[in-house]
Amino acid sequence: MSYGFDFYAADDEDILNMGEIGAPNRAFEIRLDQRNNGPIIFKERGAGLEGVVDVLKSHCEKHEHSNEVALLHKWLDDLITRRRSLVGTV
Repeated sequence: MSYGFDFYAADDEDILNMGEIGAPNRAFEIRLDQRNNGPIIFKERGAGLEGVVDVLKSHCEKHEHSNEVALLHKWLDDLITRRRSLVGTV
């Protein structure tokens, strides 16, 4: 199972329809499961999650002055919260 963010680039049609932040937000919803369905369940670790972090970092930096970047900050917060909840459970 791979999240598929290793070489992620938003589709031009997705950017047109959802915007430059909406497109990766939708990709996160699909690949990590929607946040509103409960906590994120990690399906892999290591390199697979590194791709997720890289995409979040690059889009947050590129759009740091946009109000919409809050969507991506929420993903980051959810990922960190989930990781912290797992510390000591393995």
